[in-house]
Amino acid sequence: TRISDLNITNVRHQPCELGNDSVFGIDSDGKAFIIDWRLGTTVMEMQLTQPELSEEVAKSAPSWVYGIHPETNRVAYGFGNYFSVGDFRKMQQQNDVLFEEMHSESLRQLQFERNGELLCSAGVDGLIQFFDMKQFSPKVDPDELLLDVINLEDSAVDRFVLVDDKLVFSIADDQNLRVHSLDDNLLVSQPLNISAFSASFYIDLLPSRHVFVGNPYGDIFLASLTAVQQDRTVFEGVCVLKGHKDVPRCVSWNGNDSHFILSGDDQGVVCMWNVRQSGSELQQGEQQQVNGGGSEGRRQVGYNRERQHRPY
Repeated sequence: TRISDLNITNVRHQPCELGNDSVFGIDSDGKAFIIDWRLGTTVMEMQLTQPELSEEVAKSAPSWVYGIHPETNRVAYGFGNYFSVGDFRKMQQQNDVLFEEMHSESLRQLQFERNGELLCSAGVDGLIQFFDMKQFSPKVDPDELLLDVINLEDSAVDRFVLVDDKLVFSIADDQNLRVHSLDDNLLVSQPLNISAFSASFYIDLLPSRHVFVGNPYGDIFLASLTAVQQDRTVFEGVCVLKGHKDVPRCVSWNGNDSHFILSGDDQGVVCMWNVRQSGSELQQGEQQQVNGGGSEGRRQVGYNRERQHRPY
């Protein structure tokens, strides 16, 4: 059942749900917004100030990135190698704490983990950094919050996910998927085998312990994570789902049966997949196109947990 459509333009990164019928986002021009998606009305809107970047950072394709943790009301947002942390309800007061030049090149991702107690940042410089948000306050130097750093050396980080608070899965522009332990450093580095790799892909982690990767050609790759912990091998039992004609940008799962997955692409097509797991092998099940056309493919897709057969 379609509830509403939002016409959000000029937004490169997927808006974040706030859990109160509203979404947060920042467009490519630095305009932050909160929109009530049921009413289609703007709750908050403000223009962010773009920091002055060095010539080197300006060459590393800077863009606005952001992450939200609704339960703690925290937002992290940045441009280039600067980012700020604060309360998304009070952004207009402009009292957010600035983290200056924590990366030597542009940011690619900001993400809260561990129930908001950890802030992770990743950049073109190949660094994934972890900051202690339990000690966060305007009076604490951001350098003192840095807990750990993963260095991919000469490879820019495109996307990462944190698993079980200790395993970090990352995709870099050298077409490798790496698995790091926050205790033991690099565990696995495995080629993705995706030709003509570009920034137009999506990676996520499903509750069924699979890594999801969508490539520029509409293909979806699923890989089991259990093999990583046991054998330290990646992509054992890869499943390739074909059906999209454009980049899959978002994925969601059924909370009652994680073998049912929804995916949406840039053309507005939402596909439902039935993926079954048997041992270490993944079998491709049926694919059904739920709806298509229009510009809503950039919106998040998801299951209503109380009505498991009806996607949002």
